[in-house]
Amino acid sequence: MANTTLDSGRWSGRGLVLIALFFWVAACDGGCDTGCGGFADEPYPEAHYNKTVAGSAEIRLSSHGLEFLSSEVDNLIGEFLEDGLSFCIPPTYTDQADICHQDTYCDDGSLGCQLDLSIDDAQIRAEAPNRLIVEITIGDLLEELPVTIDHLWSSDCTLHLYGSSEDVPAQIPVDAIIAFEVDTQSALNDTRIEIVDVQLDDSDLDYRVTDSATCVTLGWAVETFADGMIRDMLQDEIEGMVDSMGDEMLCRSCEDGEPACPSNATCEPNDDDAMICMYDEDNCVAMLLGIEGLLEVGELLGDMTARGAADVHLTTRLADRAVADTGLTLAMRSGFEPEYYSTCVPVDPTMRPSFDAIEPSPTINADVKPNGDPFMLGVGIHRTTIQHLLWSMWATGGLCIQVGADTVDMLTTTAIGTLVDGVGDIATRQGPVEIRLSPQTMPVVELGDNVMNDGEVVDGLLNVIWEDLDIHMYGFVQERFARMFTLRIDLELPVALVADDEGLLPVLGDVEESISNMRVINKELVHADVETFEELIPMLLGFALP
Repeated sequence: MANTTLDSGRWSGRGLVLIALFFWVAACDGGCDTGCGGFADEPYPEAHYNKTVAGSAEIRLSSHGLEFLSSEVDNLIGEFLEDGLSFCIPPTYTDQADICHQDTYCDDGSLGCQLDLSIDDAQIRAEAPNRLIVEITIGDLLEELPVTIDHLWSSDCTLHLYGSSEDVPAQIPVDAIIAFEVDTQSALNDTRIEIVDVQLDDSDLDYRVTDSATCVTLGWAVETFADGMIRDMLQDEIEGMVDSMGDEMLCRSCEDGEPACPSNATCEPNDDDAMICMYDEDNCVAMLLGIEGLLEVGELLGDMTARGAADVHLTTRLADRAVADTGLTLAMRSGFEPEYYSTCVPVDPTMRPSFDAIEPSPTINADVKPNGDPFMLGVGIHRTTIQHLLWSMWATGGLCIQVGADTVDMLTTTAIGTLVDGVGDIATRQGPVEIRLSPQTMPVVELGDNVMNDGEVVDGLLNVIWEDLDIHMYGFVQERFARMFTLRIDLELPVALVADDEGLLPVLGDVEESISNMRVINKELVHADVETFEELIPMLLGFALP
């Protein structure tokens, strides 16, 4: 469950368009070497690192979210350990005794003693300045292990493992400290997750050897040995779980097919011979906690996008800031960079949105929403981030839409001529018509409350303000394909999101009511005034807008 928040019109957790885009790209992770529905894995160009915005988004795990995670620790452990907290004590042979050496088998069929432990209690809490403390109580440790003691003769005995009394399972508290730090050696201040320490307290675990006088008399040696062995095995299991999370999950891989290590790091094998990027013998390069790649604009937006639209390099990653108080807040850094600028629009790179770092949001750095309701997970995306994405999509030509008669049957000179008399004058016979949208300015977004009433948009989630939107009308007239006229309009269009069975569906507001400041330009072939086109514009936009 995720709740989103807003702050004074500047911050909005309601930027769901961008969130949906991020989650869609993330769904492609791990198998998109040749493209994945409009996205391809590719490193973000280092030359454009300076065109990223620190603090572009924030993710907040509140105190209520930590409580929920505490209840799910058993399931989380299952993600890292295939068998959970179950392991096999192998046969052990010493000069004094043999343990788990006969008539008992582990779940995998091997000789030994199976231990199946459980999580009796768990708590995850935040600790300033940047840590999570994970406190787990491992229980269900009440076992009987076969033992043969070698003295003047062999005696078969039973080694009991228990807690405060022989019929009470032992409980073993385990405390882990997880730190969220900024990797200052990385070019983009990536977030590093580090498991600082793991402590195991087995003082509640006790042992006793029974079954005969010899077992009881000589059992102290077995108990002493078993104490060290069991403690070491439990410690190894816990450390093994931590190690499996360590290099494999927290360090950047440089295996074959992975991007090269940064220039200040080298590719080295870890203890399991996995190749990871290392700054030095003690510090690995933090794994990218986010996504980066190439948005293939033409494939993403479909056939309506003008030919030649460039792709957009994208990165959005945890970076720059990690703060623990009653919960945990992680900042994100985002960047969107066109592969090249399209000739379809008059791009001025100096007019891009600001790249200044964004201050933390007081609203999302809390445990309740502005109305006082608690939330578990909050995602806040700054308006600037949406503006950067839209600017890049505009600069690539991705917003230059073209629609023709091959897509819409009504786009013919005859049909258009019924609304604009001048078209009928120059069209000697019916021919195809093509609409080309050429936005002269980037769209600006204002964030709304996403209010619907009886299927109508009252207030959009995104209110798109688009000045100087040129609509070129091309048609087959006078035996050639030519531009008949151009209409320039301003558009203020609300866009809401509604949920259906398949996910989120965008709903456009009233297009006709959204149009203002209509001008007719490039009208050398068709002579008509503005009033002539008032009925035509909503229809044309209805064809061109998704």
